[in-house]
Amino acid sequence: MGYYDYNCTATCRYPSFGYRCQRKCNCIREKCDLKTGCSLSQICNDGYYGPGCISPCRYPSYGRKCQRECSCELIHCNHIQGCHSNTERTTEGKTKPIDDWLEGKQLINIIIVIGNFVMITAIGLSITYYSRKYRLKRKQTRKRANTEL
Repeated sequence: MGYYDYNCTATCRYPSFGYRCQRKCNCIREKCDLKTGCSLSQICNDGYYGPGCISPCRYPSYGRKCQRECSCELIHCNHIQGCHSNTERTTEGKTKPIDDWLEGKQLINIIIVIGNFVMITAIGLSITYYSRKYRLKRKQTRKRANTEL
């Protein structure tokens, strides 16, 4: 492991590692071991974990080493900073969620649903049209065959 070539005498070049250098490190050169890949002692940025520090913390975890826990819903929890301050004061002094970005997301979902409906309808109409056209052509071919006999 960590070598390649005919007699396994040449060492793997970064970012390759492992048996015949077939795997790739997802970390900096200094943390990449020729045999095992990224060392587990690496320090990840806040909100990330795992080999190469490329995996974001999973809800409800967030922050340094994913050790903190969000006390809010998934859509309001950021894997780096935790819960967003996502409220504003109303005229009555109560708080209400700011869902402007959510409304935009809902609009996109509506557009996708309508687009899919239009596409499925168009496909269904096309299938109906071409199947009727095919049946009519078959019927005409049979009619000609019967009249020629």
